[in-house]
Amino acid sequence: MQNCLVNMVEIRNLPSKTQRKLRELGSRLEELKEMHHQESCRLGIVAECITKKSIASILRIVKKEVALIEKEALEIIKTSSEFQEKYTLLRTMKGVGPILALTLICSLPELGAANKKEIAALVGVAPITSQSGQKTGKAMTRFGRHNVRRVLYMGALVASRHNEKFKYFYKKLIDAGKPKKVAIVAVMRKMLVILNTMIMKKTAFLC
Repeated sequence: MQNCLVNMVEIRNLPSKTQRKLRELGSRLEELKEMHHQESCRLGIVAECITKKSIASILRIVKKEVALIEKEALEIIKTSSEFQEKYTLLRTMKGVGPILALTLICSLPELGAANKKEIAALVGVAPITSQSGQKTGKAMTRFGRHNVRRVLYMGALVASRHNEKFKYFYKKLIDAGKPKKVAIVAVMRKMLVILNTMIMKKTAFLC
């Protein structure tokens, strides 16, 4: 009998009903926040009072919807021992507030399952070197889940000021001559890698 070569593929577990709900809510949150950002930008460039009132009205509605979706997602997390444990562990790191923890659970289900390089690439905080022929460009971060990256950026700002571990790391980079934005991205990457290990090993953050 002729031998056949079979390509082995990685088999991933199908998401649970709770995971599907959280992913859907995470996607809706991203849409609403993008809508809020767009309307906020418009508010800054319009001149007519009626236009400003219209935009302000939409912003109030969107803000209310964001709060409702976030509340619903947190309620779902509380009903699941698995997700409640993840949420509690994430919150042990100073710099990870309720919204960042919620975003990581809803929009980054790979957290705790991927390795450190994979998780950094998924969020878009892994430096990628641009190459063209024999020319090598400057390494930069790109791609990834911008909604996670946006919230993680805010968390990194807090951590670099109030978390002793990341405060020291950030200062060391600045003292070495790194631009502030580069240093913050490095803090983001370090936070993400540590959070990934925390979820993987089910351990709280150690200062």
